[in-house]
Amino acid sequence: MLKPIEPVTNPVKTVLKPLEPIKKPIASINKGDSAIQTVCGRLKESQGVVNTQLALDLIDEGLDKKIPLSKVCQQDTMLTNQLQKMETGLLKSLGLFDLWGGIKLEDPVQQLTRMRERVVKEKDGALIFKP
Repeated sequence: MLKPIEPVTNPVKTVLKPLEPIKKPIASINKGDSAIQTVCGRLKESQGVVNTQLALDLIDEGLDKKIPLSKVCQQDTMLTNQLQKMETGLLKSLGLFDLWGGIKLEDPVQQLTRMRERVVKEKDGALIFKP
C-alpha cells in the first residue's frame, strides 16, 4: 500500500538581498570588427605595453583578417604606430628584413605566422613590446 504524500510546508525561500547589476559590458566572442575593437581596446588599456598573450591575440586577429599586424587597429592612429613599431621589431628579430630595410616576405599571413611562431616560444606574460 502506498503511503500518502505529505504537503510541503515551506516551498519557497525569500531572497534576502537583490542581485547586483552587471556593470561591465560582455565582450563579444564573434570574429570581425567587434573582436578587433576588443583587442585594440586591450592594447589601448595596456598603454602600448604588449605581453605574450596580447601579442598572440593581435597576431591572430591579423591572421583571421589576412592583414598585416600594423593594420589590425587602423581606426586609431596612435595604436597603428605602436603596432607598426612592434611589427618592425618582430620582423627584424626574425631576420625578415633585407639589407636595404625592405621586408623579405610580402604575404602578411606568412609574416604573421612567423611572428606567431616566435612569440609563442616566449614565457607567459613576457613583455614583447614596450613603447
